[in-house]
Amino acid sequence: MQQKLNLLAGFTGTLARDCAAPLARIDFADPERAAATINTWISARTHAKIPKVLTPESLEAAELVLTDAVYLDAKWERGFVAKLTNAQPFHLVNGQAVSVPTMHQTGEIATGQGDGWTAVALPYKGGALEMDVVMPDDIEQFQHNLEAATFDQNIGSLHPALGRLGVRDAFDSERADFSTMTGDRSLFLSAVVHEAFVHVDEQGKVATAATGGVMEKSSAPLLTPVHIDKPFRFVVRDRATGAIVFLGRVVDPRAH
Repeated sequence: MQQKLNLLAGFTGTLARDCAAPLARIDFADPERAAATINTWISARTHAKIPKVLTPESLEAAELVLTDAVYLDAKWERGFVAKLTNAQPFHLVNGQAVSVPTMHQTGEIATGQGDGWTAVALPYKGGALEMDVVMPDDIEQFQHNLEAATFDQNIGSLHPALGRLGVRDAFDSERADFSTMTGDRSLFLSAVVHEAFVHVDEQGKVATAATGGVMEKSSAPLLTPVHIDKPFRFVVRDRATGAIVFLGRVVDPRAH
């Protein structure tokens, strides 16, 4: 928070008691130093996987900045066999087929299919989290038509933007109301910046990049193959609550 900004005791108490969110005072009049301070905090908590989120320009008129960092390193409930990973074609949006390292697995796995999409669920060890992969026939059309009700068929309720969560007035300097924080309505939300780096390998680590895989569902006595070989969306979520931890998409697994 800006050094001279005063927050109401009730709000700061809620931060400490309910959110475990300590307050730090900083001088946003020096945006270079402020950005470096915040980015260093984020980098330390993401093991340097996300070294920079905010720019000095984004802080020039800042009064408050809320930062949150999540680092997940988890293993699959049933890992892929590394020696089976080999080069397979992946079909890009433009129709081009590129060769990329592709994981393989044979066995029972939760799958789902709907109008124009195929999905698989990959649980992590411990059973609390899983990665859901949704491969649509046309990812651009799928994203354009994305609604909570559609995604709820396979991975639970999902909205891709704050505006679709109902957070609209917060961005309006005339209509935003954060008076429970400061006692007046002078604050509004100017920007939301999000960075995520996800790496998936045969063991299931999640850290810095993204690749696709091939998974197969056991269906005695026959195997029904499921090939994730086109652009897809993925979600890492809490299985009990449906809360989303990571969200992203892969359109070209060669990219970093």
